[in-house]
Amino acid sequence: MPEVDIILSILGPNRPTFTGGTGGGELTPEMVRGALGMVRDADAASLLYAKVCGEVNLSEMERRLYPRWLARVAADDRDWQTPGAQPVPAVMVKMLRMVLLEYLVPSRCPRCSGRKTTYHRASKTDVPCYRCHGRGELPLKESERAQYAGIPMPAWHSRWSLHYRRLHAWLDELYASAAADLYRALR
Repeated sequence: MPEVDIILSILGPNRPTFTGGTGGGELTPEMVRGALGMVRDADAASLLYAKVCGEVNLSEMERRLYPRWLARVAADDRDWQTPGAQPVPAVMVKMLRMVLLEYLVPSRCPRCSGRKTTYHRASKTDVPCYRCHGRGELPLKESERAQYAGIPMPAWHSRWSLHYRRLHAWLDELYASAAADLYRALR
Protein backbone atom coordinates (compact mmCIF):
# COMPACT_ATOMS: atom_id res chain seq x y z
CA MET A 1 0.00 0.00 0.00
CA PRO A 2 1.86 3.14 -1.17
CA GLU A 3 0.30 5.55 1.33
CA VAL A 4 1.65 3.45 4.18
CA ASP A 5 5.17 3.86 2.78
CA ILE A 6 4.60 7.60 2.48
CA ILE A 7 3.32 7.81 6.06
CA LEU A 8 6.30 5.81 7.25
CA SER A 9 8.61 8.20 5.41
CA ILE A 10 7.56 11.06 7.70
CA LEU A 11 9.11 9.14 10.55
CA GLY A 12 12.46 9.55 8.82
CA PRO A 13 15.51 7.84 10.23
CA ASN A 14 13.70 7.26 13.52
CA ARG A 15 11.40 4.70 11.90
CA PRO A 16 10.63 2.22 14.64
CA THR A 17 11.40 -1.47 14.25
CA PHE A 18 10.46 -4.29 16.54
CA THR A 19 12.65 -6.98 18.01
CA GLY A 20 11.46 -10.22 19.45
CA GLY A 21 8.14 -11.87 18.74
CA THR A 22 7.35 -13.76 15.57
CA GLY A 23 7.46 -10.83 13.14
CA GLY A 24 10.36 -9.82 10.96
CA GLY A 25 10.83 -6.49 12.73
CA GLU A 26 9.30 -4.22 10.04
CA LEU A 27 6.06 -2.33 10.30
CA THR A 28 3.10 -3.69 8.39
CA PRO A 29 0.29 -1.69 6.77
CA GLU A 30 -2.07 -3.04 9.40
CA MET A 31 0.14 -1.61 12.16
CA VAL A 32 0.18 1.80 10.51
CA ARG A 33 -3.60 1.82 9.98
CA GLY A 34 -4.07 0.93 13.63
CA ALA A 35 -1.63 3.64 14.70
CA LEU A 36 -3.50 6.27 12.64
CA GLY A 37 -6.60 5.27 14.58
CA MET A 38 -4.73 6.03 17.81
CA VAL A 39 -4.05 9.67 16.91
CA ARG A 40 -5.92 11.58 19.62
CA ASP A 41 -7.31 14.32 17.36
CA ALA A 42 -9.31 12.98 14.41
CA ASP A 43 -9.03 16.30 12.56
CA ALA A 44 -5.26 16.25 12.97
CA ALA A 45 -5.13 12.65 11.73
CA SER A 46 -7.12 13.51 8.61
CA LEU A 47 -4.89 16.57 8.01
CA LEU A 48 -1.79 14.36 8.32
CA TYR A 49 -3.24 11.80 5.93
CA ALA A 50 -4.29 14.48 3.42
CA LYS A 51 -0.91 16.26 3.48
CA VAL A 52 1.19 13.12 3.26
CA CYS A 53 -0.92 11.05 0.86
CA GLY A 54 -2.28 13.88 -1.28
CA GLU A 55 -5.89 12.68 -1.02
CA VAL A 56 -7.68 15.91 -0.17
CA ASN A 57 -11.41 16.29 0.42
CA LEU A 58 -11.34 20.06 0.80
CA SER A 59 -15.02 20.57 1.62
CA GLU A 60 -14.86 17.95 4.37
CA MET A 61 -11.72 19.50 5.84
CA GLU A 62 -13.36 22.94 5.78
CA ARG A 63 -16.49 21.63 7.46
CA ARG A 64 -14.49 20.01 10.25
CA LEU A 65 -11.89 22.72 10.87
CA TYR A 66 -13.93 25.94 10.45
CA PRO A 67 -15.73 25.84 13.85
CA ARG A 68 -12.49 25.05 15.68
CA TRP A 69 -10.62 27.86 13.96
CA LEU A 70 -13.45 30.34 14.58
CA ALA A 71 -13.47 29.47 18.30
CA ARG A 72 -9.68 29.78 18.47
CA VAL A 73 -9.69 33.22 16.81
CA ALA A 74 -12.47 34.45 19.07
CA ALA A 75 -10.53 33.30 22.14
CA ASP A 76 -7.19 34.76 20.99
CA ASP A 77 -8.20 38.10 19.52
CA ARG A 78 -9.71 40.66 21.88
CA ASP A 79 -10.49 43.02 18.97
CA TRP A 80 -13.01 40.54 17.65
CA GLN A 81 -14.77 40.31 21.00
CA THR A 82 -15.88 43.94 20.88
CA PRO A 83 -19.19 44.82 19.20
CA GLY A 84 -18.83 45.97 15.61
CA ALA A 85 -15.49 44.21 15.13
CA GLN A 86 -16.87 40.74 14.49
CA PRO A 87 -15.23 38.72 11.71
CA VAL A 88 -16.91 38.50 8.36
CA PRO A 89 -17.81 34.79 7.96
CA ALA A 90 -17.53 34.81 4.15
CA VAL A 91 -13.98 36.18 4.35
CA MET A 92 -13.04 33.65 7.01
CA VAL A 93 -14.39 30.76 4.94
CA LYS A 94 -12.42 31.97 1.91
CA MET A 95 -9.31 32.34 4.03
CA LEU A 96 -9.62 28.84 5.47
CA ARG A 97 -10.13 27.41 1.98
CA MET A 98 -7.13 29.35 0.67
CA VAL A 99 -4.87 28.23 3.52
CA LEU A 100 -5.97 24.61 3.19
CA LEU A 101 -5.30 24.69 -0.55
CA GLU A 102 -1.91 26.27 -0.06
CA TYR A 103 -1.08 23.91 2.81
CA LEU A 104 -2.30 20.65 1.28
CA VAL A 105 -1.84 21.26 -2.46
CA PRO A 106 1.10 23.66 -2.80
CA SER A 107 2.09 24.92 -6.23
CA ARG A 108 5.28 23.44 -7.62
CA CYS A 109 8.24 25.68 -8.22
CA PRO A 110 8.54 26.43 -11.95
CA ARG A 111 12.34 26.61 -11.76
CA CYS A 112 13.03 23.14 -10.30
CA SER A 113 9.63 21.50 -11.10
CA GLY A 114 9.26 20.49 -7.46
CA ARG A 115 12.58 18.59 -7.33
CA LYS A 116 14.04 21.05 -4.78
CA THR A 117 17.38 21.17 -6.59
CA THR A 118 18.78 22.52 -9.86
CA TYR A 119 21.91 21.54 -11.71
CA HIS A 120 24.81 23.95 -11.28
CA ARG A 121 27.05 23.77 -14.37
CA ALA A 122 30.15 25.28 -12.78
CA SER A 123 30.30 22.80 -9.91
CA LYS A 124 28.62 19.98 -11.87
CA THR A 125 26.40 19.15 -8.93
CA ASP A 126 22.82 19.65 -7.85
CA VAL A 127 22.31 22.65 -5.57
CA PRO A 128 19.21 23.83 -3.72
CA CYS A 129 16.89 25.77 -6.00
CA TYR A 130 17.34 29.50 -5.52
CA ARG A 131 13.74 30.32 -6.42
CA CYS A 132 11.98 28.12 -3.85
CA HIS A 133 14.95 27.88 -1.43
CA GLY A 134 15.00 24.10 -1.72
CA ARG A 135 11.36 23.56 -0.75
CA GLY A 136 10.10 22.51 -4.18
CA GLU A 137 7.00 24.65 -3.84
CA LEU A 138 6.16 28.32 -3.98
CA PRO A 139 3.70 29.96 -1.61
CA LEU A 140 1.17 32.45 -2.91
CA LYS A 141 2.17 36.10 -2.92
CA GLU A 142 0.52 38.43 -0.41
CA SER A 143 -1.32 40.23 -3.20
CA GLU A 144 -2.68 36.90 -4.52
CA ARG A 145 -3.89 35.94 -1.05
CA ALA A 146 -5.66 39.28 -0.56
CA GLN A 147 -7.23 39.08 -4.01
CA TYR A 148 -8.47 35.51 -3.42
CA ALA A 149 -10.04 36.52 -0.10
CA GLY A 150 -11.57 39.64 -1.68
CA ILE A 151 -9.82 42.01 0.73
CA PRO A 152 -8.09 45.26 -0.29
CA MET A 153 -4.31 45.23 0.25
CA PRO A 154 -4.27 47.86 3.05
CA ALA A 155 -6.85 45.85 5.03
CA TRP A 156 -4.98 42.63 4.29
CA HIS A 157 -1.71 44.02 5.66
CA SER A 158 -3.28 45.75 8.64
CA ARG A 159 -5.41 42.86 9.88
CA TRP A 160 -5.92 39.76 7.79
CA SER A 161 -2.34 38.69 7.08
CA LEU A 162 -1.84 38.09 10.79
CA HIS A 163 -4.84 35.76 10.86
CA TYR A 164 -3.55 34.00 7.77
CA ARG A 165 -0.21 33.33 9.48
CA ARG A 166 -1.98 32.20 12.66
CA LEU A 167 -4.14 29.78 10.70
CA HIS A 168 -1.12 28.39 8.88
CA ALA A 169 0.71 27.97 12.21
CA TRP A 170 -2.33 26.21 13.67
CA LEU A 171 -2.37 23.73 10.78
CA ASP A 172 1.35 23.13 11.41
CA GLU A 173 0.55 22.42 15.08
CA LEU A 174 -2.20 19.95 14.13
CA TYR A 175 0.09 18.19 11.67
CA ALA A 176 2.96 18.01 14.17
CA SER A 177 0.73 16.66 16.94
CA ALA A 178 -0.67 13.97 14.63
CA ALA A 179 2.83 12.99 13.48
CA ALA A 180 4.00 12.79 17.12
CA ASP A 181 0.97 10.68 18.09
CA LEU A 182 1.61 8.40 15.11
CA TYR A 183 5.24 7.99 16.09
CA ARG A 184 4.32 7.25 19.74
CA ALA A 185 1.75 4.67 18.61
CA LEU A 186 4.30 2.94 16.39
CA ARG A 187 7.12 2.81 18.94
